[in-house]
Amino acid sequence: MYKKIEYHVIIILLYYNNKMSKPIFISIEGNIGSGKTTILEKLEEFMRDNNRIVFLKEPVDIWETIKDENTGENILQKFYKNQDKYAFPFQVMAYASRLSMIRNTITNSENIDVIICERSLAADKHIFAKMLYDDCKIDDISYQIYNKFYNMFEDEFKLDGIVYIDVDAEICIERIDKRSRAGENNISLEYLQKCKSYHHEWLTNTNTNVLNINANVDVTYNISDPTDLGSEWLYKIRNFIGILTPNKKKPCGLSWS
Repeated sequence: MYKKIEYHVIIILLYYNNKMSKPIFISIEGNIGSGKTTILEKLEEFMRDNNRIVFLKEPVDIWETIKDENTGENILQKFYKNQDKYAFPFQVMAYASRLSMIRNTITNSENIDVIICERSLAADKHIFAKMLYDDCKIDDISYQIYNKFYNMFEDEFKLDGIVYIDVDAEICIERIDKRSRAGENNISLEYLQKCKSYHHEWLTNTNTNVLNINANVDVTYNISDPTDLGSEWLYKIRNFIGILTPNKKKPCGLSWS
């Protein structure tokens, strides 16, 4: 009798340990206009048979709902138009919406082994918030508040790996012009060059594993063509995920080789 009870207790503990275990966190990082969203979408399609991997786009749709009632402009448009005024509220809002999205995903989904997100909480801090602070667009007190907020959740959502989409600023601004997203017409080449510099500084000094993808060229992501460069990127990213994923967390049915 006792052995039977003990067996059931072990099963229950294993179940809850699995439910509470932290997923592997991997982010797709890169400059504005580097092609992060496209690569995330293509990777999700490429790995669609693996239902224990979740893909999270940057919550731009949430940002676009926060609007000035008088002008109709959303917070993203306000930020690019007047960074001196909107830098701090935008960074707090961006961090909070990203944090909420990740938490909701973990809470409302079962058997998640890997979360792959477009940009990360760490990128918010080490690139955009830091750059705005260095440019005196976020004051010292506001920056201290931001860092306190960040530090509260740093360990909980620490990255296991980073896929960096490395694109020259000149290419990024061409792609931004082509997609014509609302508010982005105020983004300058100088701003993109500075963003790239901050990415380089962060990724050079981080202890997190980084996979660098040089994505200056436009590709088709033709999986059936082994010579296709986009296809090569997807296989590289998949293998990178496999290296970071312990055997017990590898999603069923996926060979990492």
